[in-house]
Amino acid sequence: MEADLELIHVKLRANIQAAGSLPLGWCDDLAMLESIHCFRQFEDCSKMGDVNTGYVSDHTKWIDEEQAKHPEWVADQKVGRALWWDKKQDLATAERNAASKVPQKPYPYDVNFYTE
Repeated sequence: MEADLELIHVKLRANIQAAGSLPLGWCDDLAMLESIHCFRQFEDCSKMGDVNTGYVSDHTKWIDEEQAKHPEWVADQKVGRALWWDKKQDLATAERNAASKVPQKPYPYDVNFYTE
């Protein structure tokens, strides 16, 4: 296959140089050459899609080591989460917030669009 591909390549180069352009009748060989090239490119690209799921970054390793040294951090993280995120929902406040919303302009960053 490699020899055939190389032969086609050599013949194409020689004929292009002799004629100044690609002669008629060589289109099939050129198409085959391109299809072989595309297939090889596809094979190379398919190898790039393999994901190494065993990879652990240096930062993740460091965080895991620190959490092993300081198990109290987990409780502290839960306290911090409860402080900012884990809140009981108040229906009256949610309704008041929804009623007080102001519609946003379509594109607020274009200073020349609005004539107000």
